[in-house]
Amino acid sequence: MMNIETLLEKRNSIRKLPVNLDSSDLDLFQNSIKYSVLATKLLHLKNITIIKRGILFDDNKVMTESFPTPREKDKWVNSKDYVKFLIRNYFFSNYKVIEQECFWITDIWSNGYFHWFADALPRLLTIKEKIKNATLLLPFAYKKIDFITSSLKYFLIKDLKFINGTVLCRNLKMPTHTALTGYFNESIIRELRSLYVHHYQNAKNDYAGSKVYISRNKAERRKILNEDECREVLEEYDFKTVFFEDHTFEEQIKIAYGSKYLISNHGAGLTNMLFMKPGSSVFELRARKNFINNCYFNMASALNLKYFYQLCDSDNQDNDNQLSNLTVDLQMLKENIEQMLTN
Repeated sequence: MMNIETLLEKRNSIRKLPVNLDSSDLDLFQNSIKYSVLATKLLHLKNITIIKRGILFDDNKVMTESFPTPREKDKWVNSKDYVKFLIRNYFFSNYKVIEQECFWITDIWSNGYFHWFADALPRLLTIKEKIKNATLLLPFAYKKIDFITSSLKYFLIKDLKFINGTVLCRNLKMPTHTALTGYFNESIIRELRSLYVHHYQNAKNDYAGSKVYISRNKAERRKILNEDECREVLEEYDFKTVFFEDHTFEEQIKIAYGSKYLISNHGAGLTNMLFMKPGSSVFELRARKNFINNCYFNMASALNLKYFYQLCDSDNQDNDNQLSNLTVDLQMLKENIEQMLTN
């Protein structure tokens, strides 16, 4: 029988509305204003098989905890390539047995910048003391991702192993998510911020200054189609354009920590609001009529930041924040910037 330990109790959460909320847009945020943060449990598991990609099996059954949501598990299990995947990666794989106590904190989305900081690291934070004399296991691909290896240094983990192949863990402990993905447990996400910014309180911000625009022009998707014109407007208000992919993880912390105002369209760069001081302002350019993805609105509120937004026309028919390239209304941009700077 699985042993389950409670790490964090269930709690209710209420989000602060955007500072520049237009009452006609209230429906966009309605599903995020009030919600219940589920309790975080520590699962004590026996004889769990983990394949290279980071998917867990218990007695030949795929574990739901390998995925950010049960729906994602169902999509994967029902995909046409599921059986081929199992044959290639599970049934006929040679495996290594790990006898010592190990911890696991990831799902299949955790290698993305947002999901690493918003989902995986909060889970790690809940076992920060417990893991000191144990082993943290991560998928092998994570070893080559700079923001992952750099961010883990702050946890002072003595034994970190990247699994390259299939392993059988005799004793595996796994904290469940501290909140649904895209939502947050305020106390945990604020504690995570403190863990990082503690090291940068006296650091000089030589990169950008207090007004930062994060450009996605070098990204493959979710770009601003009229960015040149937007940057001209931003420069009128002394905003400096930053490409976070050109900076190390430590430099990104310094840039965000030193900024008072952060502007970008929906994308991973906004995750760096995690390192901003409480009371600072975040301004998200987002697709019009998107009722689903409020992760940065939720994150800003959980971190006690002022959240501003602007709805933009999208080249994606469904106005999907994940796929949309946006065209920004420049006059509205000026009005929102001025409102942000005076609040």
